[in-house]
Amino acid sequence: MNTPPLRPIMKYGLSLITVLLLLFSWQAAFATPTTPTSEFIINNDGTVTHKTTGLTWMRCAMGQTGRVGTCFSCPRET
Repeated sequence: MNTPPLRPIMKYGLSLITVLLLLFSWQAAFATPTTPTSEFIINNDGTVTHKTTGLTWMRCAMGQTGRVGTCFSCPRET
């Protein structure tokens, strides 16, 4: 019984996976937001709260400061 060599299968399989990953990441880069900004509360302590779920998260990485959607300085290592 002859079995086909695996090299061409692996070569084209990796190429296909690479193309699919690029396509999906490209789509995410241009996705439109699904939650309106009116659903969020911008707190004075550098956090944002989602009104519906109550989830709160930091607007910038630890050690950074932010203003108008942009974070400045280097994040702090922990």
